[in-house]
Amino acid sequence: NLPDTINVHGFLTVNGEKMSKSRGTFLNASEFLPLSNPEHVRYYYASNLTRQMADLNLDLEEYKERISNELVANVANFFYRVLSFTNKNFDSEVVPAEDEFLSRFDYSRIISDYRNLEFREAVKQILAVSAEGNKYFQDNAPWKLIKEDKARAHQVVSNALNLVRDVNTLLKPILPVFA
Repeated sequence: NLPDTINVHGFLTVNGEKMSKSRGTFLNASEFLPLSNPEHVRYYYASNLTRQMADLNLDLEEYKERISNELVANVANFFYRVLSFTNKNFDSEVVPAEDEFLSRFDYSRIISDYRNLEFREAVKQILAVSAEGNKYFQDNAPWKLIKEDKARAHQVVSNALNLVRDVNTLLKPILPVFA
């Protein structure tokens, strides 16, 4: 089958300048690869890609900030907190998530954004889900709740784990190794 659509963008620029060997703004993939995780590059580009025909800028400072603030501080932090708490306090066992909790999240827009090659919008929505998960975990403070009501703490953690699974699944097209 021939593709129905092809996603293209304009030029790849580095720090707002067209790539040029003479100006020192040319990045060869084989030179960049040892300096950064390839999945981070995939994530950065995906978080900037739309269907619009526009140049795609690799801003090295923004790149570092996005990896640090979005992938590490938001997603990885959420995953680590929930998984380590579950492993430590509940031997990695999960109870079914509450329907009321799960019904808060509708992933149809993210799926639609992926199908429509609106990767930037999909990433924004995934980050919002992860941030909501972080907030839920923080607000419910299972580390305090476990002292008063272990069953409720287990439910809170299981709800959060379901969200970790969902965020992980939603990120898989962009970060297959991480996921």
